[in-house]
Amino acid sequence: MATHIGVPERLLSTLEELPGKDMKRFQWYLTQNIPDGFSQIPKCDLENADRQDTVDKMVNTYGQDGAVNISRDILMKMNWNDLANTLKDVYQEEELEVFDLKKYSRSEEGFLRLLPVVKASKIALLNQCKLTERCCEELASALSANASYQTELDLSYNDFQDSGVKLLSVGLGSPHCKLETLSLRGCKLTESFSKTLASVLCSNSSNLRELDLSDNDLQDSGVVLLSVGLESQHCKLEILCLSLCRVTFEGCASLHSALTSNPSHLKMLDLSYNHPGDKGVKLLTALQEDPHCKLETFSVGYCAEIRIRPGPQRYACELMLDPNTAHRDLELSEHNRKCVCPVDPSVPLEKFTRIESQTHNASQTVLRL
Repeated sequence: MATHIGVPERLLSTLEELPGKDMKRFQWYLTQNIPDGFSQIPKCDLENADRQDTVDKMVNTYGQDGAVNISRDILMKMNWNDLANTLKDVYQEEELEVFDLKKYSRSEEGFLRLLPVVKASKIALLNQCKLTERCCEELASALSANASYQTELDLSYNDFQDSGVKLLSVGLGSPHCKLETLSLRGCKLTESFSKTLASVLCSNSSNLRELDLSDNDLQDSGVVLLSVGLESQHCKLEILCLSLCRVTFEGCASLHSALTSNPSHLKMLDLSYNHPGDKGVKLLTALQEDPHCKLETFSVGYCAEIRIRPGPQRYACELMLDPNTAHRDLELSEHNRKCVCPVDPSVPLEKFTRIESQTHNASQTVLRL
């Protein structure tokens, strides 16, 4: 079905990006300096006009085509070239497959202004747009509408937290929701939202085929709750990404049990940057040999015990000094992962510039890598 984005809405969202002083300049151009072939708008008509009034005046005076062309011309004169380019292909985008909010705004206010466009798009890319749970209720309403279009929604790296996703799940569970691909990567989620999401997967109206929950603090307890949805016969999920979710063997065992109960759908499972251990890897790898199980791809790259540490520590990596290139005054130990640098007060500190963590008062500096 064709999705139509109103030209006035596009013009308004563009003018909303102008600071107040520049908006006044834009209105001045409309009254004094516009392209040949177009009449000027009387100054009195714009004297107290806000952005919406200005758009209405332009469309009524020049028509939609003219309003777009004049707006682009004025924005170029004002050196707002990037903003002018957002109007370049306004009509080509009327048949909208993909809408990327970052091209127009990275704020909640921009999202709310462009909500009609989001609702009309088939694929909505809203990742890294500084959205919070305030937007989730609007998204839930869009997903549950009778004329819902979205089949793919990328919400990665927004500050939704568990409360926001619980609001969103109302739309995800709607029988009108057509969403097939959802990314909630890095949305500050914890185990408590997993039960809500599992209920969505259990719904016979759910169309979700791909779900990315990577870089969230789910832990094993969250994966156990999520597995309840995976083992449901109504679950149609084909791709599940749980990278960097602090999953260990316990979570792997729960996933194994779920996929054994419902082996007919999941084709790809990403558990990279976790700590499944050899037992966990072996348990899930065995599913690929099961003729009844559809699992084709199982990713466990860069797994280590450090991945289950809390906070930023799980992003760390273990380093090792090469004794052939390390400074000769360094004393290496613990398989070259620890070094001690004896400090002689008579030796200038400049000699130890390769050591970034030196202190002036300590007799020695210890670095753990």
